[in-house]
Amino acid sequence: MKAIITVDLGHGDSCKGSVVDYLTNKFNSKLVIRSGGAHQCSHRVKFGNKSHRFSLFGSGSFDGAETLLLDTVIIDPFSLFGENKVLSETLGQDCSHLVNIHEDCLITTPFHVAWNRITERKNKHGSCGAGVYATKQYSEMFTPLRAFHLKDKVATKQILRDIQKNIQNLVEKDVFDRYTAFLYEDRIGDLTETYFEFSNKYRILGHDSILGLVNSQETLIFEANQGILLDENFGFFPHVSGDCSTKMAEAFLNKIEFRGEITKLGLIRSYSTRHGAGPFPSFDPTVKNLREEANISNEWQGDFKVGKFDLTLSKYALQCQSVDQVVISCLDNDPFDEYLNFPNKLKVPSTLEDQIENTEYLKKLGVESYFKPFSSKRNTIDRALEISNLLNTSLAGFSFGPDRENRSIFIRSLD
Repeated sequence: MKAIITVDLGHGDSCKGSVVDYLTNKFNSKLVIRSGGAHQCSHRVKFGNKSHRFSLFGSGSFDGAETLLLDTVIIDPFSLFGENKVLSETLGQDCSHLVNIHEDCLITTPFHVAWNRITERKNKHGSCGAGVYATKQYSEMFTPLRAFHLKDKVATKQILRDIQKNIQNLVEKDVFDRYTAFLYEDRIGDLTETYFEFSNKYRILGHDSILGLVNSQETLIFEANQGILLDENFGFFPHVSGDCSTKMAEAFLNKIEFRGEITKLGLIRSYSTRHGAGPFPSFDPTVKNLREEANISNEWQGDFKVGKFDLTLSKYALQCQSVDQVVISCLDNDPFDEYLNFPNKLKVPSTLEDQIENTEYLKKLGVESYFKPFSSKRNTIDRALEISNLLNTSLAGFSFGPDRENRSIFIRSLD
C-alpha cells in the first residue's frame, strides 16, 4: 500500500482538484481522503466535456473513486446535497454512494453561517462566509452537532435549539441585519427532518468501518483543502482558516499505524494568488484579465488577486511542511517575468503571538527593491524547473492548462 499526500504551498488555488484527478487516474486509486477543510472548498476538475468544482466530494470522482471525509472535516449537509445534485447531472447517475463520512464530523448549520456572516461584516478577516470557522469556534464553547447525531431526531432537535439560542446570545444586538433576523426564525423542525434524510442517504461510519475501508486500498490519495499560508497554526493571523489540516493527513496515517510508502507532493502555481483579506506582498493590482473561470469575485472575499511568484513565502511554507517533490501548475497563464525574494524574518509559529508578529512583518514590508528577474521564459517547462531549483526541491510535475491532458506528473518513486 502507498499514500500520496497533496500539500498546497500557497494561499489556496494551487490546482488541488486537477492534480488529485490526475493522480487518481494515473494510479487507479479507488479512494480519495479529505483530512480537513469543509464545504467552502472549490477544486475545479475539467476532463473532456465534463467540469465540476469539488467541495466535499473528492476530486477523483470522475473516475469513480470514493471519498472519505475524516472526523477533522466540517460538513454542511445542504452543501453536500447540492453538490451531489450537480455532480450526478454531470455524470448521469446519482453519486451519493461515493461518499463516506466519519461519524464525528462537525455539522455546519444555517445558524453557524449567520453568525459567521455577521462577524465577517464587522471584522473583515477574509472569511468566505460559509460558517466553517464559526462551526469550529462554537464546538470549542458548547456541545456541537456531529454527523452521528443526525440519525437521532430527538438529539438533533435539542442540539439545534441549543445552537440557535447560544448563537443568539453571542450576536451583538445592534448588528441586526438579515442574518441576525434569521437566527430568530423557527426552522428547527424542518432542519431536523432534512438532516435525518441526509443521514439515510450518505454512509456515516465509525472508526472500525473506516479502518476497514482504508486497509482495503492499494493507493490512498489525500486531497489538501487549503493553502499552508491560511493554515490555522501557520498562517498570518487573523487572516487564517479555522482549520489546522496541513499535517492532518500524516496524523491520520500515524494513528492507524500505516506502514506503506508515503509521498508528499507540494502544489504551487508559477505565480501567486489570493482570495480575501490579508497580507499579499507580491500582489500586482494591474493584472485583472487572467483566465480564471473558477475564481470569481464574491460578496465576502471580494476580487480574486494575483501577483508575482513569492519565493520567500513559498520557502516559509516548506519550513512549515516539508514535501518530497513539487508540482507547478498554471504555467500557461503566468503573465510575469519576475519573482519576489524579500528577507525572510518569518518564524515557524509555536504561539499565536508568533503568528501575529509574522503578520505585522508582512504588513510593514516594503517589497519594491526585492523583485528579481527569472532567467527562464514564462509559460515554459524551463520556468517550472527554475522554480523548483529556487525552492531546492525536485520537480514531480507541471501543467499548462486545466484539463487532465494538460498536465504531466512523473513521480519516479511510485512509477
